[in-house]
Amino acid sequence: MYWLAPPPTRRYVAAALLVLAAVTWDLVPEPTTEYPYAGSELVAGTPVDEADIRWRRVASRVLPVTVPHGVLRVDVAEGEPLLPSHLTDVPVPEGWWVVEVEVPPGAVVGGPVRVAVTATGALEATLVEGVVVRGSAGRLGGSPGAVAVPESASALVAAAARSNQLVVLAGG
Repeated sequence: MYWLAPPPTRRYVAAALLVLAAVTWDLVPEPTTEYPYAGSELVAGTPVDEADIRWRRVASRVLPVTVPHGVLRVDVAEGEPLLPSHLTDVPVPEGWWVVEVEVPPGAVVGGPVRVAVTATGALEATLVEGVVVRGSAGRLGGSPGAVAVPESASALVAAAARSNQLVVLAGG
């Protein structure tokens, strides 16, 4: 007889625990962290110090981790976050431009490199002298970084980087 069956107490408890877990998940605030923002208009090439920074709380894992020291590679408007791509450890020489490239493991930040630019199917390359302004030492294989090149070669290097036709050579 169906009306004499025991009530589904376990199912009621499981459903109540599931609803309680969902409500708890929604009510717990998302973790936040302090993140550096530009406190005023910052010009490329100037060193960043504590007076230029305003700290704001943002949700964790929204912005990449950055250490707010170094020299600005680009202009940053007031109120913008200071991203790792905005900063470099090495000052960019006057009149040189910075290009995001894969930096080989032998390259040292501040050290000289040669950028080999090739054309599709060409057996020869154009060599451009450069300086590593951002890179990661100690990794196997290439790592994302940045190289400063003279203004006269910046368009050539940028076009080659976009079409994946350049190699950064370090050492020697």
